[in-house]
Amino acid sequence: MSKSKRKSQKKNKRQENKVPDAVIPCQIYLITPPQIDDVEVFAGILEKVLAATPIACLQIRLKDTSASDTIKIAKRLIPIAHQYGTLALINDDPEIAKECGADGVHLGQSDMNINLAKTLLPEDALIGITCHNSRELAFSAGSDGADYVAFGAFLTQVQNPARKLPIWRY
Repeated sequence: MSKSKRKSQKKNKRQENKVPDAVIPCQIYLITPPQIDDVEVFAGILEKVLAATPIACLQIRLKDTSASDTIKIAKRLIPIAHQYGTLALINDDPEIAKECGADGVHLGQSDMNINLAKTLLPEDALIGITCHNSRELAFSAGSDGADYVAFGAFLTQVQNPARKLPIWRY
């Protein structure tokens, strides 16, 4: 076989394996730390991050924070996210998501059922579901109408409390 024919076959092979143009490129899904002690400092950091690179979505994932404080923090952060074209989701609670004008909610397996969440949120709200490492949970979530599924555990290893990511030190 001639060198030019082999080259042509390789080129055709690469074109067959080419990702279609309609595929959306990977995007960043940003998750807040579990506590935000100083919302103004955090808002400044968030704005710098969003200005630096496109972020598809911000999940406001506050743990051990009251509903009223979560709403207050979300109402401060959501307009910043929207200013940069970033969607904002609330973790675990569709009622808080609706109250603060979030774009949707991210539900864990032990949170509210997706069908109930749909009745509480506007029709165009996004709903994501944690599926751990289970294909079956993902198929179920997709069948129930989830807009996206998330795989993997979040912070499964015992973390060293003295080790923090510099970007989140505020």
